[in-house]
Amino acid sequence: MDYETVFYLVFCTLVLPAAWIFLTPLAKRYRRRMEEPSLPPDVLAELQGLQSRVAELEERLDFAERLIARQREGERLPGGTA
Repeated sequence: MDYETVFYLVFCTLVLPAAWIFLTPLAKRYRRRMEEPSLPPDVLAELQGLQSRVAELEERLDFAERLIARQREGERLPGGTA
């Protein structure tokens, strides 16, 4: 047998199974870590509360902008009420 054949036999019988044994748990742990949220539940709840408050503020800002735009339109039009 030549060295190349021996190398392939050793690689296929020792290295590949050993790599499979060690890398499978690491891959499972990595997948679990990617699926789980990285923030604690209380922080996530607070973040959701802040998101709802920001959404409410956006609505209020849009409303105020529409009122200001309506007022300016009335000022620009001749005979408009201010």
